[in-house]
Amino acid sequence: MRRKSCLPASDPAKGGLPLSELYFDNAATMPSSPTAINAALEILQGGYGNPSAAHGAGLRAEARLREARKQVCALAGCREDELFFTSGGTESNNLCLLGAVEAMRHKGKRLIASDSEHPSVLEPLKRLANKGFELVLLPTRGGVLDLKALEEALNEDTVLVSIQAVNSETGAAYDLSAVAEILRRRQSQALFHTDAVQALGKIPLQLSRLGVHLASFSAHKLGGLPGIGAVYVQKGCRISPPYLGGGQENGLRSGTENLPAIAAFGAAAEEARLQWAYRLENAQRVRQVFLDRLSGFEQVHFHLPPHASVYILNLSLQVLPSEVMLNALSAKGAFVSAGSACSSRKKSAGSVLRAFGAPASQLDHALRFSFGYQTTPQMAHELCDLLVELFLSR
Repeated sequence: MRRKSCLPASDPAKGGLPLSELYFDNAATMPSSPTAINAALEILQGGYGNPSAAHGAGLRAEARLREARKQVCALAGCREDELFFTSGGTESNNLCLLGAVEAMRHKGKRLIASDSEHPSVLEPLKRLANKGFELVLLPTRGGVLDLKALEEALNEDTVLVSIQAVNSETGAAYDLSAVAEILRRRQSQALFHTDAVQALGKIPLQLSRLGVHLASFSAHKLGGLPGIGAVYVQKGCRISPPYLGGGQENGLRSGTENLPAIAAFGAAAEEARLQWAYRLENAQRVRQVFLDRLSGFEQVHFHLPPHASVYILNLSLQVLPSEVMLNALSAKGAFVSAGSACSSRKKSAGSVLRAFGAPASQLDHALRFSFGYQTTPQMAHELCDLLVELFLSR
């Protein structure tokens, strides 16, 4: 039987989800925080100006754009002239990867990535491979990047290395500083990109000191609005823009900036920075509920990387296929996923767990629980009650 929440019900008009729902798919999208929504509404209701316009309304808009950029940079640990806004994580990854390869096209043909990258990284790389580039995928068995394989794959022909910061399905956190050190030691010409969509606001990021040249972000993974993201381009690093226009975002991403969504992104980033310690401790407590409550069942197999974001937990529940369990949970108002929202309905579903080393028998039984600022330990207990009631008490 479901417990009654001791928290006040969420007002959809102010953001968030009804607390009668158990939402555990925050890695797919996190509910927009009231702070972020209010920041967007302030722009929409307070007089909208184009940041490129020379009149007063345009100057006010430009100032608000600078403020949001400063807020995101404070969370990412980079300079304000190194961050540029996009429409989201997919565009950010494509811009970085395709732009880097275009800028380096005369210097080599080898591309290196991990075998667990998000589709918005792997698909552009596969397209480049179909056009004559050589793509090398590094193993990530057990959620650990094979650095020896990187050493062996890296050669003078390598122009790009792309390693995600946090895996969206297992939560595995990869050692980016070790990758950067290998590139420095080998004096590689390769540009180093990281998909940091699941990392921003979740694990410490100091991009200016990390050794990466390029990074991708998405606002709706930390409480901003969907449809807005950003890229980090290290000072002095040059990539080719995919399209031309009015020269916005220092010519890297032409097109009028989506100021309401950018303001919300900045507000969400500032909120995540200020609440960092609280959110981290809360996510650890939520995660521990699942570990404590479910570890005793022989049907449950956790996929636990040695280093991971505490905001993502993946397990295989060998009772029913994932899709059947997701539908049963959804009918009860509990929302989880079987993996990345961009691959869960495609033939690539299960590829990350396969790379992780999970047995074939567990691939079609995976459930991913991902936590947000609004997730509570009480909600975790309620979901565990449902899992036991529906699947584990038979």
